[in-house]
Amino acid sequence: MTGKERFLTAMNHKQPDQIPLFDFLFTKDLFKEVIGHAPEVYNAEDAVACSIKLGMDSVWIPSDGFAGYTPKMIGDRSYEDEWGTIYQKSESSWPIDAPIQYPISTWEDFKNWACPNPHDLHRTKSLKEAIKKADNEIAVLGGVLGPFTTLFFLMGLENACLCSVEEPDLFHAIMRVSTDYNIAAGLHLLDAGADAIIISEDLGYNSGTFLSPNNMRIFILPYIREMTSAFKKTGAKIMLHCDGNIRGILPDVVYSGIDAWQPIERKGGNDLEYVKKTYGRIITPVGNVDSSTVLPFGTKEDVIRQTVECMKIAGSGGGYILGSDHSLHDGIPISNILVMIETVKKYGAYPLYLPELG
Repeated sequence: MTGKERFLTAMNHKQPDQIPLFDFLFTKDLFKEVIGHAPEVYNAEDAVACSIKLGMDSVWIPSDGFAGYTPKMIGDRSYEDEWGTIYQKSESSWPIDAPIQYPISTWEDFKNWACPNPHDLHRTKSLKEAIKKADNEIAVLGGVLGPFTTLFFLMGLENACLCSVEEPDLFHAIMRVSTDYNIAAGLHLLDAGADAIIISEDLGYNSGTFLSPNNMRIFILPYIREMTSAFKKTGAKIMLHCDGNIRGILPDVVYSGIDAWQPIERKGGNDLEYVKKTYGRIITPVGNVDSSTVLPFGTKEDVIRQTVECMKIAGSGGGYILGSDHSLHDGIPISNILVMIETVKKYGAYPLYLPELG
């Protein structure tokens, strides 16, 4: 099988020739080690090249910003994007800079704010470049934000949560706009040839969901279901990237129309075995190798042990994609990233014969 075939087979909850690999490549050092240089910005050519050389089976390519839009620089390290959000650049935040100021806090702000145009076809430029570069060797995932993530990039997380209580009509108005934008952007990515869609939508802290489970069902989950429904009508497969502890709404998330859930973060208390046994016929679990402790600080043996553990728990019968439980970030030694990948290549072929490790 090609990496693309392997990945899509697993997304269909079926058994490919071996366990596929997917992860977010969020460290310049990894690019430098694998392809010889560190890109200044995350780009399609380098992301595909690095993914293929690493042995990944898929690559994340987000929808592009507005063609011709030049960020407004504010000092040496800050800039305003096309949404009106101000970001601070730093090496540690690469490739996604940290927002420090937001355009919307009141109804008046919202009325005076203009949503970017999702129908600008230049937003698919990177995806088309990635598809050409991948040449059907690996799957190309078109990336969009979830509606709530878009909202908190416009308001800030704390204000967004407060808004749901103090100004629920404003909350819903922004969610309406962000949902419509991301549906349109995602449909353009699919029309341009994306093999699947990945929705980035964090919904919780390590201790629990951002809003109470009941309020998540009122204020956020209906919009996610609206997005997945729109994408499903095209026949697309959908992966949800969602960090944190979402156990209080896990059935709602599973039945929201997604085909896969990534990254099943350990420090959020998520249990890979429970997810696989309870929901493995409905969604494909993705990830769960600890990127907070084992990958950054563990020995080679620790990484091998946990990688094998994940394959034992979720790999049987297919329908599992291995990766970290967050991303491959700057805090992880390159050697441990390579060990995780090598372990999957060595032991992840079907039928699985996994070693017993102490």
